[in-house]
Amino acid sequence: MEMFCRRNKCITKLEIENTDEQFYSTRNDSDSQIGFEALYQKIKAFFASIQYKEFTFRDLLRPDPKSTLQHLSAVVNFLYYRNERLQELNSLLDEMPSSEDRKVELSSRISEDAQVKEF
Repeated sequence: MEMFCRRNKCITKLEIENTDEQFYSTRNDSDSQIGFEALYQKIKAFFASIQYKEFTFRDLLRPDPKSTLQHLSAVVNFLYYRNERLQELNSLLDEMPSSEDRKVELSSRISEDAQVKEF
């Protein structure tokens, strides 16, 4: 009997075939179509959010190496851009006084103004 083991768990070839049969017998083609459409909509929304409009449903169903490389390049380019922008924004935030410092400064000015009005 042929056994397949992975991480101290073993399974026979017959168990694999039975699992496959159970999966495909309970699986409905319309369910898988809905799953693909939902996945496509999420991927399409993500690409639209990074200003990349080249992804099509065909890319999900029958991807080819050239278009897959373009899609992944768009994601990598976005990540590089995002990283650069975050570094710029963090440096700007470091230059700005913190809200706690500003609060202390304003409260001290208020107390000074109150003391001036008393005299």
